[in-house]
Amino acid sequence: WHIFSIKIKKKSKKLKLIKFLLKNKIGCQIHYKPLHKHSVLKNTLKMQSYKNSNSFYNSQLTLPLHSRLTKKDLNFIIKKLFIFFK
Repeated sequence: WHIFSIKIKKKSKKLKLIKFLLKNKIGCQIHYKPLHKHSVLKNTLKMQSYKNSNSFYNSQLTLPLHSRLTKKDLNFIIKKLFIFFK
């Protein structure tokens, strides 16, 4: 249990959420960059549709999840998410 991912339908909303979380001092990350987007593989992989991997990458966001996260921290994160999605 080291990654807690959520999916956000619109990329523009995801970018706004990232800014909102960072403004509220809540770290977040984007994981699982598609292979064809890595510079080392761009010339190796033939550009195809890759629809599913692009869709997931554009909608996925990882929220904090680690062993030192307290219940107070979790409640703070949840509260901020409710505020954002209201």
